[in-house]
Amino acid sequence: MAAGVVFTQVLILFVIVGIGFLVGRLKLLSANAPADTSAFIMNVTLPATILQSLFREFDARVIRDGIYCLLLGIALVLLFLGLSVILRKPLRVKEGRRGIWSFASAFSNAGFMGFPVAHAIYGPDGVFFAAMFVVAINLVVYTLGVALLMKDGSGEKKNSLKKVLLNGANIATVLGLIVFIGQIKLPGAVTTIVDYLAGTTTPMAMFLTGLYVSGNKLTELVKDKDVLTSAGVKLLVMPLIAFAATRLLPIEAGSVAKNTTLLVMAMPSPAITMILGSHYKCDTTFAGRAVCVSTLLSVGTIPLMMLLVG
Repeated sequence: MAAGVVFTQVLILFVIVGIGFLVGRLKLLSANAPADTSAFIMNVTLPATILQSLFREFDARVIRDGIYCLLLGIALVLLFLGLSVILRKPLRVKEGRRGIWSFASAFSNAGFMGFPVAHAIYGPDGVFFAAMFVVAINLVVYTLGVALLMKDGSGEKKNSLKKVLLNGANIATVLGLIVFIGQIKLPGAVTTIVDYLAGTTTPMAMFLTGLYVSGNKLTELVKDKDVLTSAGVKLLVMPLIAFAATRLLPIEAGSVAKNTTLLVMAMPSPAITMILGSHYKCDTTFAGRAVCVSTLLSVGTIPLMMLLVG
């Protein structure tokens, strides 16, 4: 069942990327479409996605393990981000794309692919733990991750600390945590609007990826050394390190929380790589290639991680 979910999710991703690719090749949209789409996702739909992941009820049985996932997630993502920065030199990642390379190598597509896989294997508890890990990823993505991209990109760099901290994603995370921890009951209309907006984030992000990739030959996707090293680090090196690290912790070996964390870490590079890369004027061509190749190769690597965690 889980293998079927993985295949379906990857297929959906690539169909949407393909649509964006065709639209770009046929020049059906204006030259400003990629930048406008990126801004809309960054400022509207992405914050809605973060809020949606936190609009849920407490379950006393999983709160402790949820905190475990949150703390472990932060520790692992910080570790992976640090390792990705260290590995850029020996792997000879080109100047001008090192921020994107680290971003794509360290962070996971925990939402779109992580949630359905966790649900297929572990049910509602798996989804809850995956959501906690998403919070951990967001806390690092929109602080240190964004700082890396701002340094790498050609966009505005003044007042960088303020821009890193005061963005829609971080504000949404804080508001969502307040609602989650306080168990504040929101009107049904509010949650429905958030759900509608959140539901557009992934398809729009993958469509945008297709738009950017449309300017390149398909063969270039697999000939780019930096793309291949990023995918290798993301799909093999990082999950194996996570597996070794979690086995050293005094947590039950077969716990749902631990295994869900490992599955989430095995997911490919996130589509948000494209969104943030575009927003901060980084190498969007490389970002699109990294996301596409990583997602494609994950069809084979995710089942391997499933076998490893049992």
